[in-house]
Amino acid sequence: MAEPTVNLLLRVPPELKKLIEAAAKNNDRSINYEAVRRLEESFGSPSKTNLKASTPRTIAVSRLKDELDRLRNEMESLAIIANDLAHQDDSPNENTNNKSPE
Repeated sequence: MAEPTVNLLLRVPPELKKLIEAAAKNNDRSINYEAVRRLEESFGSPSKTNLKASTPRTIAVSRLKDELDRLRNEMESLAIIANDLAHQDDSPNENTNNKSPE
């Protein structure tokens, strides 16, 4: 049976919304699922946290997984920024003067 959920109204900057949407699309997930998954990863999912099972090794593995996720998220963000910049380069520049030099 699924865990109970509650609604949360959340305001985010437009850039962050674009990143969440792109990550959700890239991961073939809903925007909601992507956002919830990332929040759970950043705080640790209460339903998945078992403090009795925490050993130095499991803590180290967990930290490495967190760092790997952080790096993946950063790479996704950089890819989106690079894509945006590439599209800006493709658009005509209004300041370009098409006259040939005299």
